[in-house]
Amino acid sequence: MSEMADDTIGEAMDMEELRYDYLSGHMDNNEAYDNGIIDESGAIISPNHRSKSKTCLHCGKKGLIWGQHNGKWHLFDNGKLHRCVKPHRNWVK
Repeated sequence: MSEMADDTIGEAMDMEELRYDYLSGHMDNNEAYDNGIIDESGAIISPNHRSKSKTCLHCGKKGLIWGQHNGKWHLFDNGKLHRCVKPHRNWVK
């Protein structure tokens, strides 16, 4: 297999491992949200769901989409990483 295919399979396996951690109770909702496993309402995100427009749980900005950044799922605004103006509960300063 090519290196690109190996990377793609590795990313899919990593995401499935994160999903398993959440479903088995080893991850809290904040971490699951940050990893793109659940949306702001707590619903599990499926591959078809990711392409739909999302709203930021913290600032209420609409029209965002899920995407990966540094190996984690984040919300994007017009192709750029969404920078929320409101501090999150789990942010460490």
